[in-house]
Amino acid sequence: MCFCLFGSGEHVDYSGYGVLPMAIAQDIVVAVAIAKTPGTQCTIANTNPKHAKFSFDGANIVIDTKKHHWGNYAMAGYKGITEALGLTSPRSLYLMVDGVIPAGAGLSSSSALVCCIALAVARGHDKVLTKLEFAEICTKCERYIGTEGGGMDQSISFMANQGAAMNIEFGPLRAFPVKLPDGAAFVVADSSVVSEKQVTAATNFNLRVVECRLSALLLAKLGGVQNWQEARTILRAQNALNASFDAMLALVSKHFHPHDYSLTELSGLFGLPESEIVSSFMSASTVEARSFRLFQRVSHVLQEASRTAQFKTVCDTAPDATTALAVRVARTLAYYGRV
Repeated sequence: MCFCLFGSGEHVDYSGYGVLPMAIAQDIVVAVAIAKTPGTQCTIANTNPKHAKFSFDGANIVIDTKKHHWGNYAMAGYKGITEALGLTSPRSLYLMVDGVIPAGAGLSSSSALVCCIALAVARGHDKVLTKLEFAEICTKCERYIGTEGGGMDQSISFMANQGAAMNIEFGPLRAFPVKLPDGAAFVVADSSVVSEKQVTAATNFNLRVVECRLSALLLAKLGGVQNWQEARTILRAQNALNASFDAMLALVSKHFHPHDYSLTELSGLFGLPESEIVSSFMSASTVEARSFRLFQRVSHVLQEASRTAQFKTVCDTAPDATTALAVRVARTLAYYGRV
């Protein structure tokens, strides 16, 4: 059973920063059975009639990322876990999926499916892994379907503690429970606006990752970092510049403009041909992009990472949800545009 999440630290994990998510009760459940017939075929069905049953050869998985099928996430989980376990001739399995996480609602339903399939397939092969190992494997799994996440969703799915948020750090992956103040309540509301991560990866999710990468590299270069091409995340750029969050935001205000950057403008700023920027700094799904919102992306990441650290401090120092605490949390959220 894998849980979805509500998090503090939204869209900062792939920039290298720690996050503070928590799990909620909605889940995905997968039943697994070993087929009596020999072979490597895997059949996956869903209790929701909207999602058709399908089968594939577990020893030769091909995921067509151009076709946005719910099974791509399941096959990604299957492919990632079997490769990690070295299963070149996996067992023939039957998997049945059930769940109550609304799809495309920002609650990581796709990551929960990937994680749960990986867990079920490992169980179907009598393999036991730690929660941390599952989280690391499943973070890589989603790249088979063309999305470039940072690991928050998969990590909280496996490592959540009841009644606590989790302070998750990357490079290396670590997780520490953070007790929420007694009496605190969080409202998770569904706006009913659907945004499917794989479907919009090239124009939304993956493009944000690329914009953050370009922002980090540009900050490092304009800040005078000698090996600026190694600063591929905003955290790396911050460490290279040895700057606080406020100092980083000041550098952004100084060097960045709020308008979209063109590839031609970036070529001039980096002193590199456009073709090299595309091949070195962009992902396969975003090579057609020609407009980049760098100011907005880097500002959000720095503000959100700072807010996450502040929120953790509030949780560590406030034993209960007093009025003063509520005011502090509300002001922090409102300042960064979350409420």
